[in-house]
Amino acid sequence: MKTEFLPTSDTISAKLTRLVNKSSEIFCAVAWATENPLSKTLIKSENKIQRLVIGTCFYQTDPKILAKLQHLDQLRIATNRRKGVFHPKIYLFFSKNEATAIIGSANFTNNGLTCNDEAALCVTGSSEEEIFKEIKESIEDHYRNGLIVDDEFLESYTRQYKAMQAHRNALAGSRPVRRPARDALHPELLSLDWDGFVDRVKNDQFNDYDKRINVLNESRHLFLQYDQFLNMPRSVRRAISGLLTEGLPHLDDNPNSIFFWGWFGSMTGSGEFQNRINENDEYISIGLSCIPSLGEVNKDHYDAYIENFVMAFDGRKRKGGIATASRLLTMKRPDLFVCVNDKNKRDLCKDLGCSPTTLDFDKYWSHIIEPITEAVWWQCRRPNGRNGVTWDYRSAMLDAIYYNPN
Repeated sequence: MKTEFLPTSDTISAKLTRLVNKSSEIFCAVAWATENPLSKTLIKSENKIQRLVIGTCFYQTDPKILAKLQHLDQLRIATNRRKGVFHPKIYLFFSKNEATAIIGSANFTNNGLTCNDEAALCVTGSSEEEIFKEIKESIEDHYRNGLIVDDEFLESYTRQYKAMQAHRNALAGSRPVRRPARDALHPELLSLDWDGFVDRVKNDQFNDYDKRINVLNESRHLFLQYDQFLNMPRSVRRAISGLLTEGLPHLDDNPNSIFFWGWFGSMTGSGEFQNRINENDEYISIGLSCIPSLGEVNKDHYDAYIENFVMAFDGRKRKGGIATASRLLTMKRPDLFVCVNDKNKRDLCKDLGCSPTTLDFDKYWSHIIEPITEAVWWQCRRPNGRNGVTWDYRSAMLDAIYYNPN
């Protein structure tokens, strides 16, 4: 018997390709499968497939490859007969009197056979040896207990697969664990429970909790009143953009109702941004329309907003920055976004373990928004009463903790 170590996904893929081409019988049991460089070769050799068992846990298997193999009676979907997950990666080949088994970490997926860090052992010997009989019987056992991939199954699984796409994308990568700076203001920010977060928000050194809430209430009302940002009157756009003088009366000129629109980032010093708002640049409006008014906001929504926001400054000497971009985001979705500017980003970034000097559009999402949405206080359920309003605006209200005019 000969053993061979396959240390990479490339070496595993190359070995599997040779075996598919030269073997007369193929047996496989894998946790997941997607279209990959080897799948076309396998489909061309489908007459060699004796047993093919594929798992679908966590919706990692692509229904497209199941559809291409659906007509094979040799295909089954693995069932979880135990509490755990169906997780083998077993490839078994027979050619005349010889057998070869590859067992390791690589699934029959594009990443598993191209770019992942994978490893496997390849064992070759006589097809009469006991080890190959045991491997074959193991695959046969999974096949006997598997599900047929009929039209009903494929339709249902495809629907579930698409519904889980956003969650799979969110889990596709990994972010480094960032630690608060040694001189962080609130190093425990992300581990605070809801009561601890509210205490810090209401402990605003300027005692302007109510004024902040009023601004966000009015902003939400305005976004509901107008279907698009470009349909808002000029004064309304300027208010939402942080361009009105602090203390200006309510927009209906009722002197008894005062809104301090400078909270959450006064942008009166951003000249080109002010021009884009005054001239009602359509890209600003298109960008804001990319952000859903309710429900989940994902990275695709955010990227579409930033792409349009940048287009608004195309060909101009001065560009819009993270302060102006995040101000508009905060006014539309204060539950998720916080306006990051020179008055708050130094301490906020320190507490989140990132550098305020290198903060850009990409890092705003990955270094600010993603950690915030993982915080204990952000994840908690909406409370009843007055604090329910704070929960509605919880990300934006970080400004009450970190705002420092100096």
